[in-house]
Amino acid sequence: MKNKSFEQLYFELKNVIEAEEFNADAFFDLARTLEKNLPPEIILTAINANQGYGVVKYLSKRVSSNHENSLDKAFEGKQNPIDLVLSKYIQYKNDPKSKKLLNNIIEVLEVFQEHDCTVSSKTVENFAFEPQILNLLLDYKNIDLSEVNLNLYMPQLDIFKKIIAKGADVNKCVGYNDYPIFQAMHQGNSTAALEILLENKVNLNVKSKYTNKDPLFDAVFSNNIPAAEKLISYGASMFDFELFSKEIPFWSNNIIDFLVKYDKTTKEFIENISATNVYEIFNKAKDENNTPLISYLLKDNQQGKNLFKAIKKEGAQKENIKYFQKNAVQFKYSYINKELYGKPIKNENGKWSVEFGFKENKLLIGSQNHSRDESTTIYNTADIQERSKTYIKNGKIYNSANDKILSCDKFSMNLDVTNLDKEELTTVYILAKDGNLHVQNDLHTGTNHSHFLKGKVGEELYGYGKPIACGGLINVIDGKIKFISNNSGHYMPSLDQLKLAIKYLYNQNVLAEDFKAQDQLTKNTYNLQEILESPVIDDTPDLFGESEWSL
Repeated sequence: MKNKSFEQLYFELKNVIEAEEFNADAFFDLARTLEKNLPPEIILTAINANQGYGVVKYLSKRVSSNHENSLDKAFEGKQNPIDLVLSKYIQYKNDPKSKKLLNNIIEVLEVFQEHDCTVSSKTVENFAFEPQILNLLLDYKNIDLSEVNLNLYMPQLDIFKKIIAKGADVNKCVGYNDYPIFQAMHQGNSTAALEILLENKVNLNVKSKYTNKDPLFDAVFSNNIPAAEKLISYGASMFDFELFSKEIPFWSNNIIDFLVKYDKTTKEFIENISATNVYEIFNKAKDENNTPLISYLLKDNQQGKNLFKAIKKEGAQKENIKYFQKNAVQFKYSYINKELYGKPIKNENGKWSVEFGFKENKLLIGSQNHSRDESTTIYNTADIQERSKTYIKNGKIYNSANDKILSCDKFSMNLDVTNLDKEELTTVYILAKDGNLHVQNDLHTGTNHSHFLKGKVGEELYGYGKPIACGGLINVIDGKIKFISNNSGHYMPSLDQLKLAIKYLYNQNVLAEDFKAQDQLTKNTYNLQEILESPVIDDTPDLFGESEWSL
């Protein structure tokens, strides 16, 4: 070998590494001969040839020793060997025959860790959802997290915490993403990610890249009260309520309670509401479209009762219900179908109750939790109400449009129904306040619960869904209901509404023997007997009295 040039020896070494049958003796002879002149690329050759841990470890040690024990210096200006190894991992990770190779890749990464090789922010992001690889990369001494997007890791709290501990900046906004503290507001009901940021001195006064609001405003605006309270406990300052009341969205109906607790001005304002001024405050709030305050005033407490009395006294029920409907001020009211069922029963505490057997009956009507003008939505056609209407005959549900027995074998909220049985198919429904059942039938899957009942084309409330008794998903087989839920994002019916709707439908004899129901909030499933034996206590204030009118 002494008479061979470097080029010849390097060519031979590459051939040995890439050969189908690896010759260990030839490899070590050539590698020792080239030891001081081994180019870094030989490591990449071994990786590409799927050579194992021992070969890559040997070459890495020799190459790094020639560059001050640093693979970073050896590969300066060249492809990072970590990225090459990980590209092999991506290539083979789903191949069940490559388990040994994948183990070799893990071992190779451990070798690079010993020889001063740096992991880049981009590499960390590329493997954000590969916990085994990501944890190994985070163990590297040299890791660049200067451009890492922390928002990616919040669902994996252990890794999120580990990345911050390794030096990721909790106050850095990367690319098109907002600051991590704003992303932490939107992790479901958990404040765990937010707490980690707070423990690591995140900036409480930073302004959102997109809304220019601070974190506390964002938390309350998003109706994330646990996050708001956590921010307060770490010293976040309260914001201007006057400004907030003009910008708060319709879904933040519980924030007044938060503001009463933490804002002195709001607390004094609420405490000064009385029977003599509640209607005036209500009308002023309507003028300012302050829907959170209106929702607070409609609560079932004494001021709510005083407000309802004032609305009834002025004969302004219909006018105000239209406002609630259009602006998504969620409310509920008892509707009694007097012609069929007479009056509801009150218990000794003056609360409404529904008695098994249906000597008397009522439905609990609710407005939308999510309201918008859908008059131009492509699937919100003028004839939806007629096409979706049903009627009951001899204990079976029929489609009014074609007089056929209703069945769920041709429509579904599941986009791919190829492998589903009839019993697994569900579609959209609503139960109107008069007990009419509307089902999606042959309508497009883009139909929303709010499309079924609305004002006529050209009227003020066309495009705004009217209040309903219940809405969600339903499964009907041969005219009998096998499954029903209150799963509607537009209306978010309560469990009590669902129970009353089921009891009403039971009284119509349209429930299957193996009937099941599910509550969208708790995901609890009930059989028919559990529903029938479950009491419904309704504290809803009486907004309508004995007046007869309809929406």
